[in-house]
Amino acid sequence: ARPRQVQLLASGKTHAGRRTSNEDCFGIELELGLFVVADGMGAAGDAASRLAVDTICQHFRAAGRGDPLIEFDAAIATAAQRIHSDRRSENMAATLAALSLYNQGATVAHVGDSRVYRLRRRRIERLTRDHSVVSDIELTLGRPIQQRSSHPMGTVVTRALGGGGDARPDVLFLDVAAQDRFLLCSDGLTDSILESELRPLLARGTPDEASDLLLEVAVQNGARDNVTVIVVDVLRL
Repeated sequence: ARPRQVQLLASGKTHAGRRTSNEDCFGIELELGLFVVADGMGAAGDAASRLAVDTICQHFRAAGRGDPLIEFDAAIATAAQRIHSDRRSENMAATLAALSLYNQGATVAHVGDSRVYRLRRRRIERLTRDHSVVSDIELTLGRPIQQRSSHPMGTVVTRALGGGGDARPDVLFLDVAAQDRFLLCSDGLTDSILESELRPLLARGTPDEASDLLLEVAVQNGARDNVTVIVVDVLRL
């Protein structure tokens, strides 16, 4: 059977939070079913996040309908190399969360502590595990650390694009159903809103209304970092 493009609706928003500048970046390629959030770090973090998003979107536009599992590996490796080769590379890195939706399948790729969630039949599920020191501690303890943002190692990631670190993505393939809703976000959102409180906010209205509400609540809660969200609805398969 000929592959069919999934019918999608999406909204992306970003806010500086309490920061004076915004080093987050996002990309929405609706016709490709591709969605990307990057969180920049370092003095040139804004350039790193932009490079990451642009490189991955360019790669998928050029690749057409290749296997997203393979294409994400290649695209993210290229993005990491471009950041590493930049003249400002000592002062720039980025985390990444990306989603490809096509032909009744979803491919999720991430590096660092930007996240992807799925809301299905009023149940929210986190699809990524942070590449961070705190996440490794949680794994060892066997329980979550509630105040992650205030933990002494709360901002330390163990994988990132650039910064001379490990840029390998975790890539996951899963099924998609009509009425699924996905959330991609930087850690500015999840440091400002408890995971247990995300579901009713994400479930609200259209993707545009939900993304507005998520940003609004994060800022009301005193977001200390940049906050970026993409909300994606699967309308029809």
